[in-house]
Amino acid sequence: HATDAVFSVNGISMTRNSNTVTDAIAGVTLNLRGTTTGSAVLDMARDTTSLKTKMADLVTAYNDASDLLNQVADPKSTLDTYGATLVGDSTVRMVRQQLRSLFQGTSSTPGSSVNAMWQLGFSLNEKGVMSLDSAKLDSALQSNFSDVVKSLTGNHENLSAYSNAPAGLMGDAVRKLTTLLDKSGPLIGQSESASTQNTKYQKELTDLQTRMDALLARYTKQFAAMDSLVGRVNTQKASL
Repeated sequence: HATDAVFSVNGISMTRNSNTVTDAIAGVTLNLRGTTTGSAVLDMARDTTSLKTKMADLVTAYNDASDLLNQVADPKSTLDTYGATLVGDSTVRMVRQQLRSLFQGTSSTPGSSVNAMWQLGFSLNEKGVMSLDSAKLDSALQSNFSDVVKSLTGNHENLSAYSNAPAGLMGDAVRKLTTLLDKSGPLIGQSESASTQNTKYQKELTDLQTRMDALLARYTKQFAAMDSLVGRVNTQKASL
């Protein structure tokens, strides 16, 4: 029958019910492959799967945002709710430029070999669609992992969006997006301005409807009086 795995780390004996051990060394998964009579050779391999998944998700999110910007600015868009709602609005151009700037230029905390998103396989085509070269990303992660981390994060973890420290490509992107989406930022400001204008227009429409109703009532009364007068004239004409 199956038995527990017995091993030692730094002289400390441990027992686990599986040959896959995730809690012996922080951040390391041990795959115990066989029995040894002395010290075992530890072959360390970095697992970059989750990071590559996040990079792919980033591309998807960027393209989704870019597509929505195209839809709201396209006068021929048939997209429900949002299509053709911001045609000619300068805010759309500003947001699109801000998004593109997040992936262009050099990192504020460049590594010696990796300092820009294109070196990780990110690219934008002539239509503004982003793609990711997975082979190029794999190569950067395998050969220059520390450079990638430094360029993306500045070697900071959970750095505040309001910190002034250089934060790398992704850290600086978080700051820009935070400013863009802040309640005192341009998007909320434009939204509140539009709401104010809508309220103003609604009041003007209500006032106009009131005036039109009054005008219609007056004209109806006048036409009724005129119709009565014409009727009397016709009667007099007939009697004459």
